[in-house]
Amino acid sequence: MVAVVDAAAFDVIMIETVGAGQSEVDIARLAHTTLVVEAPGLGDDVQAIKAGILEIADVLVLNKADLPGAEAATRALRGMLMLAHTQWDVPICETVAAEGKGVDEVIAAIGRHRNYLLHSDGMIQRERDRVRRQLENLARDLLYSRFIAAKRGEVDAAIEAVASRQRDPYSVVDELLK
Repeated sequence: MVAVVDAAAFDVIMIETVGAGQSEVDIARLAHTTLVVEAPGLGDDVQAIKAGILEIADVLVLNKADLPGAEAATRALRGMLMLAHTQWDVPICETVAAEGKGVDEVIAAIGRHRNYLLHSDGMIQRERDRVRRQLENLARDLLYSRFIAAKRGEVDAAIEAVASRQRDPYSVVDELLK
């Protein structure tokens, strides 16, 4: 969908996701700037570490910064960012979205990140990485389709052999690829 909207020449494309799974990481790889929004008191700091979500953040937003625990959450995020080794200094913006507080700071942080990308090789590198992943995925899908079409019967037999524990998947795949 991003490719379609991009082809329509929109200047800004925003994608919202929920959670920190592989699909969010894949979407972050498409984006020029990735915002990660946290809230105090949700225990998300542990989830963020486990999921590696801080590794994809270009801007961290602590929403509901007016709630108890906001200062502790900001300190925890700063501490986690100190462990990260990035060239870009990831800002933490505190917001209270329901009141519109801090939104200007978030917009400014996005602008600073864009300028950083444009004045370093960041934008070019992200685009090359995106295209590389796209080409690899297309090639993988096409090769897999051709492989399955050519070896349908053998693949079905292999599935049965592995499912019934007669064979292991590694040797079956090795044999199919020969």
